[in-house]
Amino acid sequence: MTSGMGALAQQLTMIPVGELRLLMAASYVLAMAQAVHAYLSLVRAVQRAPEHEAGLVAFMLSLVLTLAAATYRWDGLQVAFLTLRLCPLPLLWSGALVALLDLALARRRRLSYVLPDDAVALLALPPVLEALGGHLAVSLYFVITYFLVRTVAMLAIDHRDGLELVSAISIVDAVRVLPTGVLYVDEAGGATFENDAMRQSLLELGIAADLADLSNLMDDLAGTPVEGTGLLVTLPSGEQRLFVRDRATMRGRVRTRYLAYDVTDLVALEDELTRANDQLRETQEQLIDALGGVRQIAESKAMLHMRARVHDVVGQRLSIMHRALEDGNVSDEAIAQLEPIITSAARDLLDSSAHATDDLQAIVDAYALAGTEVRVEGTLPDETPVSTAFLQIVREGATNAVRHAHATTVDVRIFHDCMSDVLVVTSDGTMPQLPLREGSGIAGMRRSVEALGGTLHIEVGPRFTIKASIPREGGLDARADR
Repeated sequence: MTSGMGALAQQLTMIPVGELRLLMAASYVLAMAQAVHAYLSLVRAVQRAPEHEAGLVAFMLSLVLTLAAATYRWDGLQVAFLTLRLCPLPLLWSGALVALLDLALARRRRLSYVLPDDAVALLALPPVLEALGGHLAVSLYFVITYFLVRTVAMLAIDHRDGLELVSAISIVDAVRVLPTGVLYVDEAGGATFENDAMRQSLLELGIAADLADLSNLMDDLAGTPVEGTGLLVTLPSGEQRLFVRDRATMRGRVRTRYLAYDVTDLVALEDELTRANDQLRETQEQLIDALGGVRQIAESKAMLHMRARVHDVVGQRLSIMHRALEDGNVSDEAIAQLEPIITSAARDLLDSSAHATDDLQAIVDAYALAGTEVRVEGTLPDETPVSTAFLQIVREGATNAVRHAHATTVDVRIFHDCMSDVLVVTSDGTMPQLPLREGSGIAGMRRSVEALGGTLHIEVGPRFTIKASIPREGGLDARADR
């Protein structure tokens, strides 16, 4: 023991060696924990003073050295192969330096929370410890216990902040666990950063990123090129990754960056969409074929109706004329009696108003066979040209609704007022894209309606609607003029 130890050194030697070793171990753990907390305070943008935390680290290290020297009874500290003979007691004045620094910081930053730390640190100053005399060990226990509790609490807060705050450490940690693979390669082809997802992907492909030259990684991968994007690679595990290469800045230097996106679900969804499109295309072709069959059915029904009408109207007149001819009466008077029968037969065949309702029903029945319900409200007008035009609109509107809009229901509403006959055809199919391009079907309907002095309007949304209005008086006059 040197002569410069003084009274404090003698008091420290009075503490049992076991207690000194306990205090030294506790102060050492405390100094290491405080160093971790000081580092986290420095690298994270938290509202604490890193200077204060660093000063506490120096203060706690002075405690470690002082207690170690006292434990070895001031005969020297064994460091590696050297024995250092020193008296670390003056280092305890670092607590006063921390207090002075905090006093300046508290005035400038209003960090009043550091004042309790400073008060406790002042209890470890050499004059204070010397004044405590026999209570020296109690004072050291109190100082170390206070800072142990304080540092543990600060580390708990650091852990909470690490989960909430964005810092350089948290960003790196987040990138490491990203599901997207990330790899940075320097000019020599070495990996400067690689996250877990990229490492796992390359290991499955038999590429050790830590050892391999990654300058031409894209050439070493076996996959399907995606135009304008990258390379689609299927891993042995069945996972599909889209590898993309670009240039990015890392730590102030431009590096080659590789990204490996997990597109397994997207590829599966694309395959499902492809299969669904194929099924829709097949269904569309079947629907077109069915529409062709509907037209044939409608034409066949119309032909059968015409045959039945000829049989009913003409057959009856022919039977009467045949009976008259069998009697052999060919006088002028008999022929004059037959003339109204012949002319009435021709007039009945020209008058289609009697079978317009049947034609409308034929349309309803024909589309019912294709699974489309045509619902009719109202009756066709008595005038033959108007009913013929309305029938054309109903037939063309139902055909377009089923073929192009995939409609399942077509509503036909016919009503009359004192001025005009009105037809409204709506369907529940998909809406066409705007602007609407009128094809030959709509143009033909428009010509038929305008030829009778009427108007035709097309409305898109919420249901596709065709509305035809033909005036009764003006339309009749216009038709008579023609």
